[in-house]
Parts: sequence; structure tokens; C-alpha cells
Amino acid sequence: MKLASHKNALGQYSSLGSEVFFTEFGSDWTSYRSSRQRRRVDFSGPQWSLETLVGEPEHGLMHKQFIREHIEVLNLAKNKLTDISCVNAMKDPRTFEFRRLQILNASRNMLTFVKLVNPSIIEINLSHNELVKLPDFSSLHQLSKLLISHNCIDDTLEQFGDLQKLRVLDLSFNKFSWRPTTFRKQLSHLEPLHLEEMRLWPNPFAEGFKEYQFITATTLSSITSLDGFKIDSDLRFQLRVQADQLHMNSADFSIFDVRVEERRKRNTPTEVVGAEQDVTGSVPCVNELIECMRRALDEPDNLLRHIYSLEQKISYIWAASFWDRRRLMLVIEEGGRANFMKATEERQAVAEFADKMQQVLGRFESVQDVLIMCLVRMLACGNRHLAVRCGKLLAEWVDATAEELHDRIDSMSEALFRDLRSQLVLGVQSVNEPPMVCYEISQGTRGKQGDDPENDTELEQIESSWYILTALNFGPSTLYDRVVSPWRARVLRPFLPVLCRESRALLGEDQPLDRWAEYQGFDSFPDDVAEVVEAEMNLLSFQERCVRQAFGGFVIEPGDEGMVKVYFKHAAAQNLVSMRRVSESRTLHTRPIGRVKRPQASEMGDGKNYSWNAWVDGLAVLVTATSDPTNAAHCVTFFDAHKPVMKHESDNQGFTEAALLGSSEAKCAFLRLLKLGRNLMRASGEAGIKASQYFLEHKLHTHCWARARRRLQEGGAPMPVPRLSEMAADDIALIAELVGVLNTMMDCGSKEICDQAMTEIKAENGLDVFDMLLEVAAYTSNPDPFLLSIAYETIYVFLKSDVVEGLLVKVIVKLRETAILLPYIRGPHVKGVPNDKYMQLWCKCELKYSLNTSRERLQQLYDSQDPDEQGQWREMVPEIRELQNPMMHRAILGIVKLIQLFSEMAQGEETSATLKPVTDLLDASGRERLLIGPTTGLVTCPDFDVRVESLKCVRHVLEATPEQFDLEEMGWLLNYLTSVGMGIGKQGLFLMEVIELIKMFVRNQSLTGQSFRSKFAKYAIRESFEMLTVNSRRETHGNEEEARAKAALTEKITQLLMDCSRPLSGGLRKFLRRVDLLETVWQVLQQEERGSDNPSVRVLLTWTGRDVRQVLLPIITSPAFLVHGTVVHCALVRLADVMQGKTDCKRPNIFEELPPTDESQPWPGLGQLFRSNAECRDAVEAEDTGDQHDYFVNCRGMDPLLDFAYRFFAANEEMNLQVTRTQEAIAEDLDQKERSLRLKWETSEQQSDATKEGLRKAEEEATMSEVVEESMTARLKSLNDLAGVFFKRNLNHYDEQKGEFSLAKLAKVYQSYWKDNENRMLVEVQERKDALMELMRMPDKIYVDQQLKDLQDQEKLSKKQRHLRQPQRDLDKLMYQAKEAHTILKLMLCDAAHRDDPEVSRWCQNEAPHDAPANVLSKGLVDFLKENQALAIDAGILPSTELKDLDNYKYFGQTERRTNLSVIYVEFPTVSKLLAALQEFLKRAQRLFLWQVRNRFRVPTNLGEYFMALKFQLQLRDQSLHFSELRLCLSGKSRKNNTIYMCHGCDLRRRLEFGFIIKHLAGMTRLI
Repeated sequence: MKLASHKNALGQYSSLGSEVFFTEFGSDWTSYRSSRQRRRVDFSGPQWSLETLVGEPEHGLMHKQFIREHIEVLNLAKNKLTDISCVNAMKDPRTFEFRRLQILNASRNMLTFVKLVNPSIIEINLSHNELVKLPDFSSLHQLSKLLISHNCIDDTLEQFGDLQKLRVLDLSFNKFSWRPTTFRKQLSHLEPLHLEEMRLWPNPFAEGFKEYQFITATTLSSITSLDGFKIDSDLRFQLRVQADQLHMNSADFSIFDVRVEERRKRNTPTEVVGAEQDVTGSVPCVNELIECMRRALDEPDNLLRHIYSLEQKISYIWAASFWDRRRLMLVIEEGGRANFMKATEERQAVAEFADKMQQVLGRFESVQDVLIMCLVRMLACGNRHLAVRCGKLLAEWVDATAEELHDRIDSMSEALFRDLRSQLVLGVQSVNEPPMVCYEISQGTRGKQGDDPENDTELEQIESSWYILTALNFGPSTLYDRVVSPWRARVLRPFLPVLCRESRALLGEDQPLDRWAEYQGFDSFPDDVAEVVEAEMNLLSFQERCVRQAFGGFVIEPGDEGMVKVYFKHAAAQNLVSMRRVSESRTLHTRPIGRVKRPQASEMGDGKNYSWNAWVDGLAVLVTATSDPTNAAHCVTFFDAHKPVMKHESDNQGFTEAALLGSSEAKCAFLRLLKLGRNLMRASGEAGIKASQYFLEHKLHTHCWARARRRLQEGGAPMPVPRLSEMAADDIALIAELVGVLNTMMDCGSKEICDQAMTEIKAENGLDVFDMLLEVAAYTSNPDPFLLSIAYETIYVFLKSDVVEGLLVKVIVKLRETAILLPYIRGPHVKGVPNDKYMQLWCKCELKYSLNTSRERLQQLYDSQDPDEQGQWREMVPEIRELQNPMMHRAILGIVKLIQLFSEMAQGEETSATLKPVTDLLDASGRERLLIGPTTGLVTCPDFDVRVESLKCVRHVLEATPEQFDLEEMGWLLNYLTSVGMGIGKQGLFLMEVIELIKMFVRNQSLTGQSFRSKFAKYAIRESFEMLTVNSRRETHGNEEEARAKAALTEKITQLLMDCSRPLSGGLRKFLRRVDLLETVWQVLQQEERGSDNPSVRVLLTWTGRDVRQVLLPIITSPAFLVHGTVVHCALVRLADVMQGKTDCKRPNIFEELPPTDESQPWPGLGQLFRSNAECRDAVEAEDTGDQHDYFVNCRGMDPLLDFAYRFFAANEEMNLQVTRTQEAIAEDLDQKERSLRLKWETSEQQSDATKEGLRKAEEEATMSEVVEESMTARLKSLNDLAGVFFKRNLNHYDEQKGEFSLAKLAKVYQSYWKDNENRMLVEVQERKDALMELMRMPDKIYVDQQLKDLQDQEKLSKKQRHLRQPQRDLDKLMYQAKEAHTILKLMLCDAAHRDDPEVSRWCQNEAPHDAPANVLSKGLVDFLKENQALAIDAGILPSTELKDLDNYKYFGQTERRTNLSVIYVEFPTVSKLLAALQEFLKRAQRLFLWQVRNRFRVPTNLGEYFMALKFQLQLRDQSLHFSELRLCLSGKSRKNNTIYMCHGCDLRRRLEFGFIIKHLAGMTRLI
């Protein structure tokens, strides 16, 4: 019951209390331990709806038992709070309750006033509240991020001048209404800061003042992101140059005040309740606009004045009545009379306007935004010719700036066309309107809306929409051209809701706009939902919120349990009404719109209704827009645009055969409708399949097939091919679209749809259309090229289908084994003889389907009867590499796809015999030269589709008969492997096909593959790395499709390099280790990490990426890479695999890639890994693995890796905090560890058994060794490694405000504790009487005055005298001496009586190779070693390469410091035996020339080795002296094996353990 008192009717928490804390944080919520773990407190989930944070002492966030001092993140978002001042509460006058609070999120509440004084806060989110003034943040000196968008604030920014650490500021969606001069002053307050990200749009001050972004970017030099747009160094430099050109520092901003005020008056929104707006203005003539641009070009110093004058005049045109805009073409004659221009004058004026606009756009980038907006408004200028010309300029600008617009083209187009869309929607005829009804209305044979008389306003709106749509038709100029710029299509996306809105009959009448309107059963198209609220039904409250937040309206949807969902919309009320759509469960409410006083048009229209024109041009714009698959998917998913396509094709009010026969305009419109249907079937994702399925269910393909049959027949019989070729271009284009519906449906990606469609075609219509098109393809003379292209495409579709059988033989016979096809792709000349079929086909393409300027000249020469001119047209025929005609490209593409299909089918068992004559003919015709020839090959064609399909043909040939390729043809292929043009068009797909072919050559195991690898593979590798570098630098500008294409190309290149890394002939692995290629890997990965959120790192899997010294360690340790990034993680994984000797491929299939080790699963044991590597690894890999191990050891690879591990944790605040907590926990637990160790020590003393005295001593020695080792490990690791490193950096830290010495105090405690423990340890060691403690007490000794003396007693010895030095400094001489001294030391250890023994002699004379197993001797040693069961282990001579590395990085040229060039280990089973042998060595010290003794049991080496180091001065045969080292150590628990592998660093198991250490680091990075 108590818990229920904190909940509202919906079961959400509305207040806080003990019961709530108990439920959410557990039973120990009041404990200090629980509070330390509760660093993030989140009250923002669906179960929270807090109305207050305060209450009685046992309620609210300030509950007396709720500990708040450890809270770092407090999330209060999505509640109903009106006060959050409790975060300022103080425990005492100097300490805040929330003293560690860093992040405060109070967004989406009901705050009207906020005051924050807690100085620890570094991030605040107050967005989506009801603030009217900026809170006082002046005391928050640590504040770095402030989000305060979606409020009602109108204030100054003066207080931000004190926030020196502020980096991110979001002021968008507020009510800031500064004038431009005031805005400049506000920026001056932010100028001293180092702001990196800032958002200002939208705000009232920005309306009509679009220059604010330019001013902000040039004033705030540190800004990197403004309103979501990135500002890199190059863009900033360009902006500064433009600012200098415009003299922005000394500019008078009062001009902006005047201009902005004028713009706002002209563009005042009409959604002001009860206001009357006057939108009248004087329409200038076009010559005035031209004069403004001319002056801007002539007087660049006054550029702003002239451009703003141009903008002002165009705004007058925009504000005028549409019919009055035609006065733009008035010309003032002598006497002051105004007359409209004549046609010639009008064309000249339009051309001059376009020319001047183009010049200004290209010359002055600083005013480009203003000019583009002027162009957009000129699309509705009232003159069709000028509007169309402006539309072309706009489309060209989109194409020219597409690279820069990749990441923001959608948001840019929405802002660019917002006003134009609002004007267009008033008179648009959407695709859902019945087309023939619109046609009849326009022809005057049908009344508008039930024969009601037309009113002038509707006619004006419809004609205005028609003009705008005509200008917006950015697509091809002909009905048969398929080429559409993808960026022109994408920029038209904002018009999709307008063009696809519901029909007027379904929408019904609009309600009056001067009051709240309610449309039951309707939603609105615009999906820019500003806010979604779930609440109880209260219409008045929703309306008040809509007005307060300046929304255009809202949509109500019923919810559960009497609740409703309310979707508030940003769009203007007029747009919401005009673009509403049917939705049974929803209700649309729109705000009242002020009464608009429209000007009376002084010029009236011609009285015609242009509904049909508007419908046709709207359809054309929609076809252009849906050529982008994403736009097409929008139309299918959100607007159901596929349904009107089917309706208009089959409905009586649609495009019936009678309508098509009676009107050529209807025929062209129907053709566009079919284009729209095909575009929708090509939509991305599931939308394309959805549209195809819908068309299949409603028989669109069979209807179109039947219509195509009627057009291909004459009198019930097939029309002869010559007769078909004489048909008009538009008629053939219609046949192409009718047949293309089936072809596109067969390419939708769903086999079920394809099979069902082909089955229905065969059952309902038969194959007569296919037979007629096959006759066209088999026609020996030149048929119509468009018809020929259709025939090839249809034949390809039918042959690919499994439903229709028995067509292959028929096609082969008709095409004469492709003999009819080949002349079309041979170029204009074959061995010097003119190729008439190619020339005639090109000529027909140019004359019938081209708009080139040379068309008239070609027609004249082709029809000429003059003998001197009859053959001259043949000289105009281009080579294939210069072919530019799209129709010619389409015909050649159809032929190439057929050849490619034949080559693919020839590999099948069932069809190989049938296609053998075809393959023989193609081979005899020089198929490879036709496809990839350097001058006449199809891969030189400018059309990328032709080039890609040509390479696919070659791939099928290579799969079937690789022996056909000679060296010359392989060389041709490499000519196309280039980085030139990468990223342009479909060049990426073409390069991927080239790489795929090269991969096949590399993988080929026959003589062909061997020849390629030996002659061409190295060139291919070099070019591949160059392409990889260029592709990594390629900018995608946020475009997902471009990013996918870039990633695919990178993946393909990497696959080729990985194939070259396999054990193949040709010496490719050695070539892959070139220095320039190693550097390229580093550069590529750096570019990938900079330019992509998901960088491609597979280049590390190549043979080049296995290099530890040049690639992997530099990547891991370089500051150029993100320490938590993907590249570093993958480099760690790769380094671990290399150190473990993991191979990159399986056996026997070397091209099958081994998966990387999964760090989240238990790893296989060392033995299992060793066996798997031994089975798969070849000799080259084994040798390279050893080399990489040597590199790693010689460059001390573990040191930078450990440094990386420290940086990995230190670079992240949360992980660094976790490390700190771990250190604190270890420190707190240290006393307990020491007590446990002491107890274990004392217990071991009490264990005694008289009957097992010998066993007790052995166990005691082992236990003591373990105790000492554990004690040292606990002390060193706990105190030194963890606490020491942390406090070394923070000893001087003193918090004056807190008045504490927390870190310094704790450090002193540790220092004192360390001293106490060290002293106690020394005392305990002194008190022990066993051999181990005696050994640990033994001091270091040095030879002084003819005897060994304790080093600690020789205070007078200098530092140099305390350290031995080799007499020789020359490195080569030292290595020579070390070998001789090594032999002398071994002979000294052996008994003279046994030196002739073969085993002893071999041990003494043979030098142990550095990479061989350790050489061990157990017999023949001197007596005292034999008595103490010693084993002599030859550690060998230090390799010269390692010595050089040490000389460079440790000894810095002082090679004489290296006194352990030769080392021999002597192992003893127990401490007592080692001690006894040591005493014997000390007794013989003077005779053996024992010069120094170092006790490594007291201070072990960095690697944790325990031994006694004895250094002997040996006299060589040339009377020179040399120091060698003998190490006495314990075997202990399997210590023998440990000593052996420590002697030889190349031992495989040790390297595998190195790999596991690195794998642990990689696993940590992945899991974290």
C-alpha cells in the first residue's frame, strides 16, 4: 500500500520514497557500499512520471538515508518535473550533497525556471521544456556541454563568456529573435570560447537571415559542426577567403537589418490567427534582373548590395499573383508604353538571364545560397521558357555540387523546396487522379467537379502548378532515354508526398481555414513528427500546446485503456490539409490560418484548364524521382504509388486502347506510367518485391504483353521487320515499356514471382511476342536499334527462365550461332574493311534517337546523292572506345549479355553439347580480343554496364577453358587495373570484375596460373595497393550507398592480396614484404579509421600484415590510431595469431580462410594449437614465424603492449575509474593477504615428523620458496604496480575546496606500510635458519685486493668499479672472444678425467645454435657438482642481431657493459645442494678467477628469474681477457624445462604464451 501511494493511475512512479528506493535499488540501498556502486541514477524509464523530487524527510531525492555523494550521472528525462533545484543542496557550507555529479539530464519535463550552482556538473540537457529565459550557468566553470533546445527562450548570450570549457551548445528550436546587428554582438560573447559544435537552426532570428551560418562559421574559428553540418579545415579556409573578399570584419551589419526586415515582410507566414496579410508587390521585368546580375559581375566590391537587390526583385515576383508574374516579360518602349516581348526577344532575354546567372553562380560562392533560392523561386515565375531554363540551371548545380551534398542532400532539398512545395500543392494533380478525367476537363468535354463553373483561383493554381512541374522535370528530354542523374532524383524527394497524395474525390471538401479544422479518418503525409504524447483525451489542452509550440497541427490515435497518442506536426496547417491521407483510426486537427488578402490579378488567364498538363508533368517528375531506388521505396511503402499505376492501366477512366488510339498525348502519358511502374519494381529492399507482387496479382504483365502483341501485329499476322522499323520512335518506346514490364518483373529478386509471371505469360498469351522479337534479332539487315535492344533483352529474360523450355536451340538456330550478333560489336572496321552493320546501326541510332548538334549534318550526308558526299557519313562513325550514343550502348549491352549467358550455360552438362557450335564460333572469332582488346575491345566502351558484362563473359571463359588465355591477353587485362576514376559512375563495379578475373588467374593451378603469377602478379599487387590507398581516401560524405560501394571494393582488393599471400609459385610472399607496401598498410588503415565508422581492416590478414616490426606494433602503439578503435583491436588479434604461429589458410584447400580466434570463448590449449599449426603451416610460414618472434623479442615487444594496456584504460573515464576502484579494493585487502601469508608461514614451521625427516625438509624448502614468491608477488604487484603508478602522478594533488589530502594521505600510509613490511620481512629472513633463508641473506661479492669481498662493505668503490666491463669494445672482436671463452668455461666445469668421453667432448666443443633445443650435460662434471646432482645447460652465445638491438636501445654503444655474452646454467634440485656448490666455488674463487657474485634470489631479474650469477675472468689463447657468466639456479617444480626455454627465446611454446598474453589484451578490448 505504501508503494502504491507513490504511483499514479497508470502505475507510474510520481514521487520518491523509501519503498521506491527499496524496490529499485535493493534492500541495502541505505548502505555506503551500495551507494558507491550507484554512480548512475536513472529515473527516465517508462515506469517513471515524477512530479516532484522533494518531500518529507523520508520522501523525495533528498531522503535522509539516501546517500547522494557518489552519484555522477542523474537522468530525470521524460517526467513532469517543475523544479530540480535540489541538485544544488549542500551538506555543509562548503560541500554539496551531489558533490560528484557530472551529467544532468532533465529533458522533456515542464521546467519554467532553473538555477544550477553545483560546480562539478560538466554536461546539462534541458531540452524540451518550457523555459523562457536562459538559466544562470555562470558558476558552472566545468560545463562543457549544454543542450537547451525546444524551449521558448529569447535572451542574450552574455553569460557564456565565463564558461571557458564549453564545447557543445544547442540553442535550436527556441524563440531567439535577434536582429543581425544584435546577432553579431551575441557571437562576440562566444568568440573567446573554443566551441566545437553549435546548433542555432531553427530560431526566429534565422528566418530571412540565412547568412547567419556564414557569419558564425567565420567568426568562431574553432567550430567544427554548425547545425549538423561538418566544417573541416578546407571548408573553413574557403570561408575565411570569402569573408576577406567581402570585408566581413569591417562590414556594416545594418544592411542586414534592413534586408532581413524586408524579407520577413514579404515572407510573413499566414498561419497567424486573426491576422490579415498583404502580399502585394511590384513585378519587375526580366531586364531588371539581368541588370542586377551584370552589376554584380562588374562591381564585385558591392556584391552584397546587387545580390540582395536581385533577391528583393525576385521576392516581388514570388509574392505576386501567378498571372501577374507574366509581366516579367514586359518591355518598356519609347513613350513609356509597356508591351510584351516578341518570341525572339523573349528567347534572347531567357538566354541572357541564364548566362548571367550561371556566371554569378560560378564566380561567387559566398552568395550561392541566396542565388539558388532565387532560382527555386524563379521556377514559379509565370513564364514557362524562363522557368524551364532555371530548372536546368538548378539541375546542373545539383550535378556539379553532388559530392559536397552527399551527406546533406535530403535536408538541403527539404529546406530548398519547402515554400515551392506549399505553392505547388494548391493546384497539383496527383498520380491518384483519374488521368482521362483530367484530359477531358482540359479539352472542355467534361465539367469540373460535377459541371460546376470554373473559378479563376483554381485555374490560376492549376496553371501555376503546371509551370512549376514543367520546370522540375529534371529527367531525360526524350521518352526513350534511360539516363537520369541519381542526385537529380534524390533532390526531388520533398515533392513525393505532393505527387502521391490522395485523389480530390477521396479527400472531399476542405474545411474553412480560419478556425480549428477536424478531419476524421485522415492522417497527414509529412512524417516530420515534432513530438509524440500519450495522455488522456483533452482536445483543448492539445490545441493550446499546438499553438504554444507553433506546430501546424496534430493527429490523434486511440490507445489502450482510454488513452490516446497525439502526434504533433511541424508542417504548416495548409500543407497538412492539402497532403492529408486516409487513415481510419486517426483524426487530423489543424490550426486556424489567418485571412489572406490576395491581390486581384490585373492580368487574367486565358480561361483554359491545365489539369491534364499538370497531371502529365507531375507524372514525369515522379518518374524522375523514382529512378532513385530509395525514393521508389518511399513511394511504395508510404504512399502506395503502385496502386494507381495498376488502376490507370486497367480502369475505364484510365488508359484504355481507345484512349491511346485517339490521343498521342495519352500515349506518351501511358508510357510514363509504365516507366513509373518499372521504377517501383526496382525499389530497394522489400518495397520492390511488394510492388512486383501487387502487379503480378493484378495481371499487369499479361495486360502489357497483350497490348504489345497488338502493336506488333498487322491484320492478325506478325508485322514484317522492315515495317516495324518504320514505326515512330514514341510507338517503339511504348512497345519497349510494355515488354519491359515483364522483363523488370523477372528481375525483382523473387523466384516465385518470376516463375509465376512466366507461367501466366505462356498460358494466357503464348510465345508469339517472343517469336516476333526473335525475328527482329535474327534480321540480317539493320532493324530499328531500339527494337533490336528490346529483342535482345527479352531473349535474355526468356532463356534465363526455367519455366519455358526448348527455346535455346531455337534461338541458336535463328541467330546462326551468334554470327548475326558479332558484326554489331566489332567496331567500324574489321581488319581494315568497313563494318557496314555496325556503321548502319550507329547511323540509325543518331538519326532517330539522338539530339546531337551534328544530327543535321549526318542526315544531309546520309541522304546525299552527290557521289563525293555519299560515303562521308562513314567517317563520322566512332570507334567503340569513343561511342557516346546511349541507344547504341543499349544494343551492344544486349548482345554482350547474350554472349555472357551462352558462356555460362556452356559450362552446364545439359547444354554444353547444344552450345558447342556457339563456343567454337566465338573462339574462332577471337572472343577475348572482342571483349578485352586494348583498342577495340568492349571494355573500352564508355558505358560501364557494357564493360562489366564483357568482363563477366571473360570470367565464364576462364572458368571453363583457362588454357585459351595467352600472355598477351593477360597483359590486356592488367591495363584496366587502375585507380584513375575510382568512385565515378560504376567504375567500382568494373574494377571489382577486373580484380575477380585476376584472382582467378592467381588461384589457377595450371600452367596458365603459373605464367600469370610469374609475369604479371607482382604488377597486380603493386596496383592493388595503390587502389587500396586511393579508395581509403575516398570521401563518401555520409552516403550509405557510396560507403557500401567503397567497402565492397576494399574487400575485393583485400581478397586478391590474401590470395597472393597463399603458398603459391612466383615469389609473391617475398614481394608482399616490400617496404613501400608495408608503409601502405599503415596509411590505408589510418585513412579507413578517419573516414569510416566501420573501417575495413582485412588488409591485416595479408602476408604484408603479418609483419610485427613494421605493421602490427606500430599500429598498436601509434597515437594516430584510436586506442579503443577497431583497427587497434584487430591489430592486437593479428599480432596474437602471428606470435602463436597461426596459419592463414587451411589444408589441402589453401584458399579456404581460417576464422580468427574468438576471444569470447575458451581458447584451445597450447598443445592443440601447436598440432593444428604444424599440420597447416608450410616451410615459409614456419620460417617467417620464427623471424617475427625474433623481431618481437629483440624490440622488447611486451613493453609497448603493456604501455598500450595502460593507455587503453586511462583513455576512458569509466574504465579508468574501474581501475581506480580495483586499486582501492586491493589496497583494502592487502592486510588480509599479509595475515594469510604470515599464518601460512607460521603453520609451516609447526609441521614436523621425526619419522620422515628427509621428506619434511624437502617439503619445507618447497613451501618456503612458494611463500617467498607469493609474498614478493603480492607486495610488488599490489603496492608497486597498482598503487605506485597511480599515486606517483597524484602525490601533489590537493583539493582546496574539499579541504582534504586524500590522495597524499593515502600515499603516505602506503609508504609507511611498505617500510614496515619490508623491515619485518628482513627481520624474519634474518631469523630463519634453513638453507633458503641463508641463500637469500648472502650479499653480492666483488673481487678486490686479490680476494672476494662483500659489495655492501666496499663504500669507497666508485660506481664504475662496482660494475664489470669487458676489456674489449669492438663488437666483432667481442663476439669472437665470447665463443672461445664459452668453450673454456664449459671445460672448466668438466672433470679432466672425463673430457675424452664422447658426450662430454661433444658438449664442450659444440656451440648450441640459438634456435635449437638446449644442450644439457648430466655426467662428467667436476666432483662437487656431481655430488650435488647438478645439470649443466648450455645457453649459447648471445646472437649478434640481439646484441646490436641492445646496443642501440639499452647500452647506447657501450658494448663493454655486456658481460654475459656467453652464459651457462647449472641446475640443482634443492637449495641446500645449490648452497653447497656455491661454497665450493667461493673456496676456489682465486684459482678460478671468480670476479663477481650477484645474488638474484634477493633481487630477481625483470623476468622473475632467480639464480646466483658468477662472473669469471677468462684468459684466451691470445692472452686477452673476457668475462663469462655462470648461473646457479633451482629446478624446483619442473624448473628444468623453464630454464631450458629461458635459454632460447625462439622456443615455440614460449612464443605461443606470448601470443596468449596479447590475446588477453585483445579480448579485453573486445569485451569492454
